[in-house]
Amino acid sequence: RLLLRAQLGLTLSFLFAGYAQTPFQFFLALLVQGLLGGTFAASKAYLATFLKGETLAQGLTWMEASARAALVFGPFLVGFFMDSSSPVEIYRYLAILPLFSVAMTAFLPPDNISQAQSIPRKKTAAPAFVAKIPVATNSFITPQLVMALQFIFGMSAVMVSPYFNLAISQRFSFLSHGQLGLIFGLPHLAYLACAAPLTKILSRNRILETLIGAFAIQAISVLGQAQAKSLILLMSYRLLSGVSMTVIFINIHLMIAKFADAKTSGGLFGRLEGSVRLSNVVGGLIASITMSRFNVNSLFYLSSSALALTVVYLGYLAVSQRKEILA
Repeated sequence: RLLLRAQLGLTLSFLFAGYAQTPFQFFLALLVQGLLGGTFAASKAYLATFLKGETLAQGLTWMEASARAALVFGPFLVGFFMDSSSPVEIYRYLAILPLFSVAMTAFLPPDNISQAQSIPRKKTAAPAFVAKIPVATNSFITPQLVMALQFIFGMSAVMVSPYFNLAISQRFSFLSHGQLGLIFGLPHLAYLACAAPLTKILSRNRILETLIGAFAIQAISVLGQAQAKSLILLMSYRLLSGVSMTVIFINIHLMIAKFADAKTSGGLFGRLEGSVRLSNVVGGLIASITMSRFNVNSLFYLSSSALALTVVYLGYLAVSQRKEILA
């Protein structure tokens, strides 16, 4: 029911936006989208009704892959429609997509817990090529830590993303809008390409140690993008950012699967999604304030600094965990 409500809410908000006549009406339509949407959180909660442990982690990784695919293909489709329609009218066409989702969701198995548990596990398991991933016992793995990591990662990304094309076009003025869009989408393409093989490789690693390396690489890649003088180097850093992002998400999903429970999945994933939305708001505010005082490259430096501080904190947790084990 949560998923159906969220999809219908998206349909309604897109229709409101598509027929908005004033900026205030458009603002209200986006407000409705925030209030009645939440398809991602509801989808994760639905998965948690049927899956648990490493299988749930694999399912969440595939959910994230769908979001990355949308970030690659969505801008292309919007650009295609903008050749013949106004940006506002595009929302009318977009309203068709969540309606399709409503129709598909109506044929999914019921989300009643007792009914869900009776469904054979093999029919709802994640794709076969994803290896099983053991989650190491770790007293520091909590919902609060996951929310904090999601917040930092989301904030660092939102600081840069809205101004990425501006920064790169200033440095490489010969690039077309399509080429800028391709470079912007490289990290998400890397996720789609690397999620499956990295899941197999990471199955033998510890979560905290892996996250330390991934956040460190992410910080380096963001810093490198700010300083890259050649297009090849810039694209290499973007791909490196995508690989480290994939590692971060895989391990975050492993952490979530450790404490996710079918009975409380709605509230859990709602809170987790709330941390992501809050990070978007905070990251956007920081980016706006910074842009009014400094140049666009300063956003990359701020983002990299936030990621580096996360590495320090995760290092502290790893040392504390080792001491706890030795004790």
